[in-house]
Amino acid sequence: MKILTFHGGLGNQLFEYTYYKWLCKQHPDHKIYGFYPKRGFKAHNGLEIEKWFDVELPKSTWWSNAISVFFFWFNKIFVKLGKPRPFTNNDWFRKENAMIHHGYWQDKKYLLEVGVPKFKPNIELNRENEEMLARIDSCNSVAVHIRRGDYLIERFRKMYGDICTTEYYRKAMNIIEEQDKNVTYFFFSDDIDYVKNNFNIPNKVIVDINRGGNSFFDVFLMSKCKHLIIANSSFSCWAAYENTNNGLVIAPDKWRNDKPSPDILLDNWIKI
Repeated sequence: MKILTFHGGLGNQLFEYTYYKWLCKQHPDHKIYGFYPKRGFKAHNGLEIEKWFDVELPKSTWWSNAISVFFFWFNKIFVKLGKPRPFTNNDWFRKENAMIHHGYWQDKKYLLEVGVPKFKPNIELNRENEEMLARIDSCNSVAVHIRRGDYLIERFRKMYGDICTTEYYRKAMNIIEEQDKNVTYFFFSDDIDYVKNNFNIPNKVIVDINRGGNSFFDVFLMSKCKHLIIANSSFSCWAAYENTNNGLVIAPDKWRNDKPSPDILLDNWIKI
């Protein structure tokens, strides 16, 4: 028996799902249950992967949930001591034969073995998103994802901040324009003022139509662009995974400041 925790935003839920599919493949004789704690989604839009993607999540039971809650609190003792958590596999102390699996599983090896989860067929777009998709389809579109928001908070800034700088985006845009001169940049960001103040270019479209529970549509629209410049964020990383246009994907070669970067960038992506 194995129990896998789902938590975090949509991008991390997708990483967790690919890890779940990989576990099923590696351990076909094990029952695998899901644990979906509400506190794990409170900073995001809830458990939304099933709403947008053609997936089937593992079932949960009252007793598998009780086991998960027990180990969540029990393991806090070992976290404080900096020791591996008993019966638990996580991102930093790997024990793949463990019963409890609690992590984000940001590793392309799972993705490459089980494939990319697909969007649900016939996703309905509202009028604004339909019009934006038409604009994206009508030109040499480049999705540019700029994540600031929580990355400006001190504790997250220490982990993820100051990596995708203005200089990073300008270098990436130069690389794009060396290959494809006539492009239009579609900016997706949680800080529109930053985009307006730092990218004074004529071929710019700011996508500011999706917030909160509709944020998924930004992933969908980014995935439809010809080229992508992504941030050190699982949100735009998954837009690049879903993209089938065989264009350029440019990503930061460093993902975080405090620990080794996860191995999630595909080999054919350009890292700067």
